[in-house]
Amino acid sequence: MFVLEEAKLKRILLAFSFLTLLLFICCTEEPQHSHTFSLEWSYDGIHHWHAATCNHDQKDSYGEHVFEKGNIISPSSNTDGYTEYVCKICQYTEQRDIVHPLSDSFSYNSEQHWHPVTCKHDDFHSTPEQHIFGDDVIISTQEGSRISEVRHSCTVCDYAFTENSSVEYLMINEEGYVSLKPEIEKESVSQVVIPSMINGKRVVGISSEAFKDCINLNEVSLPVGLLDICDSAFENDINLYSIGLPESLESIGDNCFLGCSKITSVMIPKNLKKIGESAFANCLSLSSFSIDSNAFFLVKDGVLYDKSQSVLVSYPAGKQNPYYGAFILPKNVSTIRGGAFRGSKIVDISLPATTIGDMAFDNCKDLKQVVFEKAMQGIGNAVFRGCAKLEEVYIDMGNVNPSRDNIIDSMFYGCNKGAIIYLKQNTEPNWILWNNVDNENALSVILTDYLVGDVGPSGGIVFYDKGLFSDGWRYLEACESELDGEYSFGSGTIDPSLKSSLSTAIGSGYANTQILRDSEMPAPAALACLTYKNGEFDDYYLPSRDELKALSKHVGIFRKGHYELFSNVLCWSSSYLSIVCLLNCFDSTTSLSSSRNVVPIRSF
Repeated sequence: MFVLEEAKLKRILLAFSFLTLLLFICCTEEPQHSHTFSLEWSYDGIHHWHAATCNHDQKDSYGEHVFEKGNIISPSSNTDGYTEYVCKICQYTEQRDIVHPLSDSFSYNSEQHWHPVTCKHDDFHSTPEQHIFGDDVIISTQEGSRISEVRHSCTVCDYAFTENSSVEYLMINEEGYVSLKPEIEKESVSQVVIPSMINGKRVVGISSEAFKDCINLNEVSLPVGLLDICDSAFENDINLYSIGLPESLESIGDNCFLGCSKITSVMIPKNLKKIGESAFANCLSLSSFSIDSNAFFLVKDGVLYDKSQSVLVSYPAGKQNPYYGAFILPKNVSTIRGGAFRGSKIVDISLPATTIGDMAFDNCKDLKQVVFEKAMQGIGNAVFRGCAKLEEVYIDMGNVNPSRDNIIDSMFYGCNKGAIIYLKQNTEPNWILWNNVDNENALSVILTDYLVGDVGPSGGIVFYDKGLFSDGWRYLEACESELDGEYSFGSGTIDPSLKSSLSTAIGSGYANTQILRDSEMPAPAALACLTYKNGEFDDYYLPSRDELKALSKHVGIFRKGHYELFSNVLCWSSSYLSIVCLLNCFDSTTSLSSSRNVVPIRSF
């Protein structure tokens, strides 16, 4: 009985324990979460949904957009048109471009073709593409010439155009550069029309030596769109009288029009960036350059410079000199390009430049004297070759030391054998090794401390160097300008012995002035010079006729360079009744009482 009761009690306790455990588990478990969602729609380009507001990723009512067509925005000349599509559930809106239906036909201009649209939006069309041209078709040929009218047709659309062309003469390479066909005899070419296109290929340039030595060529027509004319393209075309450079042109090569002796003028086009050396050299009829607005070059008094005016590019060979023969260079010119004065009529020149290119003065047959104002930094080959009248060159070579062969066989080849080269004392010895060599081209070389144009000890201008120191002097120096007090030579009559004692020679001016001072005849011109004083220097005198002529010889040079000296007036010399016009280089006689200017000089 007791055993049964014990077993029943155990079952009761076990059941109670189970119920207690179950109650514990139920009481400690969290209650189930209920998500909350926004009333606003979220969306992307495809779906929409209500996003959870309880920091969970759940989405409610997730589904794809259901679009219906909305507003239509018409295209304008600046913007494409589009249609708005709106989801009728979430109101998401997107823009869809209007598709313009394209025509099967083409529209075109001179460069491109495209498909127009067939809808009302005629501002729109397909992406333009470049024309593709086929071979030339000759329509007709001018009677008595080899210039043809040629048709160029696009192989894609209906665009075509015609132009004149020397198609029988010409060939074009893969790069678009034109030249004569090899079978064409150059002497037979008298007129050339270069088209914008040959057999479907655009003409971009003219090949090197393409028309060189076409001695009967007198007229050339160049196409719009031409970019480049290569070296020697028209060299030695001696009868070519007209050349119009197209606005598109960017580059002209070395020797391009060298020797085209009948060209009279050249217009530099606005897009030209490069001009080679001797490009217009020996164009003997070329009197001036002119220029369109250009970012790289400028023209002053018909002469071509770079934009900064520090480089003289080309001096027209046919340009007439001023009456005193000297060309005035801008003071900031530092470089003379190769061939710049080649074949020109220049007579006298003073150069502020320190770098001189190859053949800069080659074949300047009238050139007599050259003064280099500054020490040289570089000098090219054959600079003065063929200057048959060259008399004097005043030069400080600085650290430039050309070889002996360069000097004799190149730099002064073909020059006047009586020419004298005055060199500053600091010049390297190679320059004087050949002073007395037995060579048909050898010139005289004189080393000097002062070059013509230098400032002398008294602040005046050195205008004469006799080559050595003797009789107490070597150089003559003039005051900086004439005295314009209108002085007479004397008055009354002159004693025959006084007349015969007044020499005209260089070196006699000082003695002449002393004679005039000590004579019984009043001598205002001589006394004005004797009393002239420049600082501590009071040894000036009235120059003799030949001394004044030596000054006159260089006045043109002094007027440019770094001096602005002297005027076109008659000046007394100390020789009997002899006056000299400083600029026109002539002498004359007049009466004793005539009023004239004077130029005091001194020797040292």
